Amino acid sequence: KNAWCSEFVKSDVLALCCSTAWIPIDGSFKLPSQCYLKDLASEFDTTSKEARDLADALGMKSDAKEKEKQDQEKLTFILAHSDEFEMFIKHTLKNRIVQSEEVYAPRRAEKIAQIQGETPEVTFTKKLVSVRDTPTYLKESEKASLRNWYTDHAGRLVCQICKKVPFKLANGEHYFESVRCVETKERDIVANRLALCPDCAAKYAHANEFSNRNGEWVDRLLSSDLTNESLEVPIKLAGEMQWIEFHRDHLGDLQSAIRSISQSEPLDKAS
Repeated sequence: KNAWCSEFVKSDVLALCCSTAWIPIDGSFKLPSQCYLKDLASEFDTTSKEARDLADALGMKSDAKEKEKQDQEKLTFILAHSDEFEMFIKHTLKNRIVQSEEVYAPRRAEKIAQIQGETPEVTFTKKLVSVRDTPTYLKESEKASLRNWYTDHAGRLVCQICKKVPFKLANGEHYFESVRCVETKERDIVANRLALCPDCAAKYAHANEFSNRNGEWVDRLLSSDLTNESLEVPIKLAGEMQWIEFHRDHLGDLQSAIRSISQSEPLDKAS
């Protein structure tokens, strides 16, 4: 069985038409490669399949090819400015505050000025409060351990719950909340801190299903198997199921410390 194939060969006439400025556009003659079909005068056929095939043979500009070229240029630009593009996307997609359609009225400004003039002066009252006195060396040791456990291979500290990277401080370190995991009344617990972003720290403190179920929370921590590949302890925060992921050494140290003192004093989940 013979195998047939076709090959496009440009004739002398077609070659001449491609290399000669003969298409009338805006009072002058243009090369086919300088024109789109849509640029032709109304008496030309620009919509039929034959017209499109002839335009391709003449090497006329194609809207599809031009769009593909533009898309490629955009992609090249985005790849060269990936950081700026990521910031632009985050800014574009973030929730926006709903603004009033009315302009800020002068009468409103006058009213606010009147109210401000009637506000009382600030006064201060001295009060005695009881705060937990944790030694400075212990606080520094806890934070250093958390930074070591929860800094990834890229040098970024990640939240144990949402896995997001908090913002950086002026000294270049990532900010995070060192949140007490289990509360004791008599003695501090080794490794008893979580590395959380501000948002997750607030949820852990104020929207935690274990706030009044302290024993169950401690049991959940102690029952986690250190031989598992992923060490995640489930918890419900703000009505949603979340998982606190632990470094193996962190959870192992915390379990060991809890077991060593749980026989002598009651344990409560931090509030």
